[in-house]
Amino acid sequence: MDNVRRLRNSKGWSQEHLAEASGVGRATIQRIESGRVRPTAETALALAAVLDADAQAIREGAGIVAELSGAIEISLDRDLSQPELRRLPPAIQTTFTDFFRARGEAHAAEVALAQAADNHQAAIARATAASGECTRSLRWALGTPGADAEAQRSLHRLRARLEEQQREVPVRADALSSAVRRIAAAAGALTETGLRVSAVLAPYC
Repeated sequence: MDNVRRLRNSKGWSQEHLAEASGVGRATIQRIESGRVRPTAETALALAAVLDADAQAIREGAGIVAELSGAIEISLDRDLSQPELRRLPPAIQTTFTDFFRARGEAHAAEVALAQAADNHQAAIARATAASGECTRSLRWALGTPGADAEAQRSLHRLRARLEEQQREVPVRADALSSAVRRIAAAAGALTETGLRVSAVLAPYC
């Protein structure tokens, strides 16, 4: 497979120079290089003649560029389906698959982080509420003449509840820290696979 842009650049030619040398319109060359069209047999022959390349290889290369252009556009919104992936070269299939997997994990990590942050905040709010209730009950017991054993039992229950809520806060904090580490790892993997996608696409661009 030969990429028209790569062949043209290897000669140091502009699109205008290639158009003049081959007799193929510049607009057509632009569409071929961007993957919007696949050259006809006649156009491929004209380009091959001046680029010292094989016409069939140029057509195949242009076809791959067209498939990749469509795949890249689709991948901005969603993962490619298996039939869509199978139309791409094997190395690119694998790299795209790894990228989609990393993107899915990054999204899941983002959701988990948001949930962990909500849980942490809720645990703090519950502990704060329990502390306030315990304080109010203690003030009532101390300031109420004749407060009896029932008041003491109520205060004991409130203290137990407060301790339970206080124990939950560090647990939720640990979960939040874990979620932060997960999203950091997912972001790193997404960046790494994104760079690999760029590397495997480079010969076609």
